[in-house]
Amino acid sequence: MISSTSDSALVRLQRAVAAMLRTDPMFSTRPVITEDVQDIEGELDKALSTLDSSKGTIGTAAVVMTALGQVGSPNTPGPVLDPVGVHVWIFENVVVNRDTSGGGVSALELAERAMRHLHLRKVPLEGCGALIARGMRIEEPPESLKSCLAFHVEFRTKIGLAPITTGR
Repeated sequence: MISSTSDSALVRLQRAVAAMLRTDPMFSTRPVITEDVQDIEGELDKALSTLDSSKGTIGTAAVVMTALGQVGSPNTPGPVLDPVGVHVWIFENVVVNRDTSGGGVSALELAERAMRHLHLRKVPLEGCGALIARGMRIEEPPESLKSCLAFHVEFRTKIGLAPITTGR
């Protein structure tokens, strides 16, 4: 597990995107999980199959994956990662979600909502650009979640890394 006070710009980006997603009323009542380069299937299984009485929803969850990038201009200080891929997965346990006790909003609707809510929004981190929606597609869920629908929403942004000036 990555420290909650991580110095990693990519971890801060991931957490900022999750926080931005939670500001949408459609996601404020659903689990929004950050994947911290670890196994999250147990957390997802719990979110998709049991009622969270504090949230009042059941059967859907969003996962903001670990962001990764490439250096677009290697001769700039920092460097600047451009592009950085930001990936949001929406999972739905259809049987549970569309039951009368479930949340009732489909994975497709949630994926589209995530795309509309985050597209062209500036990430509130120094040196980070806006999120640009790149696409949405159905994905094969992990083996333990085979009974679920999974949509993958992809964004691009850029982020400058502060150069290290000591110890060189």
